[in-house]
Amino acid sequence: MEIRYKVMDNQFDFRLNMVRYSQEFSVCEAARVFGRTRKTVRKWRNRFTKEGLSGLTDHSRRPHYSPNKTSQRDRDKIIRLKKRLSHIGAERFHNEFGVKQSARTIQKICREEGLGRKKKSKRTKQRDLRAWKEANFKPLRYWVVDTKDCIDVPYYVERIYNGGFPRYLYQARDVRTNVLFSAYAFEQSNVNSALFIERLFDHLRSLGIPLNEVSVQTDNGSEFPRNGLDLTQPSAFEKAIMDVKANYIRIPPGAKNHQSDVERANGLIEYELLEIERWKTKSELVGLTTAWMYYFNRLRPNSYQQNRTPYQRMKHAGIQSQTAENVCLWTVTILDDPKLKRINFNLPWLPARRRRGYHVCKFDDFSWGKH
Repeated sequence: MEIRYKVMDNQFDFRLNMVRYSQEFSVCEAARVFGRTRKTVRKWRNRFTKEGLSGLTDHSRRPHYSPNKTSQRDRDKIIRLKKRLSHIGAERFHNEFGVKQSARTIQKICREEGLGRKKKSKRTKQRDLRAWKEANFKPLRYWVVDTKDCIDVPYYVERIYNGGFPRYLYQARDVRTNVLFSAYAFEQSNVNSALFIERLFDHLRSLGIPLNEVSVQTDNGSEFPRNGLDLTQPSAFEKAIMDVKANYIRIPPGAKNHQSDVERANGLIEYELLEIERWKTKSELVGLTTAWMYYFNRLRPNSYQQNRTPYQRMKHAGIQSQTAENVCLWTVTILDDPKLKRINFNLPWLPARRRRGYHVCKFDDFSWGKH
């Protein structure tokens, strides 16, 4: 019976068997059995004789000379441009800088020279931004202030309409340590903004922070600066800052990324507190929010900040432990509620015999009264 070899997926093994058969019998016999021409058998036999086993693999069919290949002079020009203007892409080099090669060719040359622009990951950007803030801001000196309209928060909106709860949330966040302070208000007004910033200044003053070194940043909402063509008349909020000789900074219109620190905090307090807690009175609202704020500043690790709490970041920035602890003792108030706008307390501690580290209070620990 006549033997015939089938072409296998493994071309190397097929060629090896064909060469072995030609050596054992003849080229003609190998061509007949393996279904190839004598020229093909001789080709692989000669390659095997010259190069060994590597000769039985496919050789590159790339031409030895390409008339359209980019000259070394043009390659050097592209490389110089890319090194000098690393932020410019291949399309712009072709369209704006007179490089005659196509964008695909420019991109290929840059990639071969290791000049391709690597896209930074989100974590890398966060790390670089964190390092820049640590190098350029002193702790508890630069505060970003903003307001949050809580009318879009599930369940809490029902409390606003049926329970008479405050609609707005004022928030201030330190850029360096991410410490967060909050207060509620029924109205988003300039007067309430002034009350909130005065409470912030009172707290910083009690910690020994020189207020003339403090900067406050806001957007251009009407609850903060006076908007209009006459800039000589400051608002109540601006006057509160001027009275303590602090610095006031307004971001450009529409530049919302400037407020990213406090905007992120707005989302956190919504998802971790306002959406999940159930309160019947405004006293419970104030008490639970104060407890959550202590938890956030003192105990809650922040993955954006290398899993460090604001308290740990304050200590890392050189603030003493007791001062950092006192920073976290912030009382949430309702700025325009006569009964709940001036409360002030420290979080209760367990008796010494029962103390096991720090204790986050419950609102039942307070004697709030019925409001």
